[in-house]
Amino acid sequence: MSDVRYGLDTGFFFRLFEGTDRSREAWAAVTETAATGVVSTVSVYELQRHALKGLLVRDDVEAFLEELPFLCTMHDPLTAEGAQRAAHLGWGTELAMADALILQSFLDEDVTHVLTTDRDLTAYEAGPTVEVL
Repeated sequence: MSDVRYGLDTGFFFRLFEGTDRSREAWAAVTETAATGVVSTVSVYELQRHALKGLLVRDDVEAFLEELPFLCTMHDPLTAEGAQRAAHLGWGTELAMADALILQSFLDEDVTHVLTTDRDLTAYEAGPTVEVL
């Protein structure tokens, strides 16, 4: 089993849909090797919302989201305890609510690397390596 656990945030999927080399490399590691992908259900919400707004192709996103739980570990941070921990993260780093919930998902799942387009996630220095795509 691989020790690599990628936290894949919403921006990662935008880069994947764009076909960037790094996102494709990480996705191949998750889908073709023993690396694990971890996705917060908050990112599912954000992707669906962007598809509804027309920023992503709706049918493609919905088909992708149906398959995602078979490819990645899904984490729902919206428990009372998870929300409280995320609030503390947001307070200490000034992260937006969605970013704090996503980061809390990654911390709960012991990810080793976060792949994101959001530079704000680098504010949390005590956790996994954050790579801005």
